[in-house]
Amino acid sequence: YAVAFGGCDPVQFVRSQQAVEGRFLAEHEGHFFMFASRENHDAFKANPARYVPKSAAVDRVASTR
Repeated sequence: YAVAFGGCDPVQFVRSQQAVEGRFLAEHEGHFFMFASRENHDAFKANPARYVPKSAAVDRVASTR
């Protein structure tokens, strides 16, 4: 399976604008996301729309590198 955001934590990115490598896995609508902490994983599961880009063509993490 392919991991979104290059394996970086989308919750951490939204909160701090930093790309941090994840180690906890979650699936959302057929996409896989990694999270640096259980707290970030749980925040994502509670409100994934807040952390997933509106357009599949936009990768917030890749655009900052």
